Amino acid sequence: MKKHPLWLNIYLVIGIIISFFALIKSYIDKINLPPNVCPIEKNNNILYLGIFLLISYLVIAFGYDWYNKNIKSSN
Repeated sequence: MKKHPLWLNIYLVIGIIISFFALIKSYIDKINLPPNVCPIEKNNNILYLGIFLLISYLVIAFGYDWYNKNIKSSN
């Protein structure tokens, strides 16, 4: 496993926490709703934020690794 900077690891942890919170909130909302009602509709923004953070973490991590491999090694 490659070592990433601390700010990038914190970014990943925040994305995981927000996604986990959205799933727990959806589950709790599902308990209180009548049958055949979608609990996800109320939590769209939280889910989108979690997905955005995790996908952007992947893009930044690959970009960081590529930069260190190609740009810094040539200097």
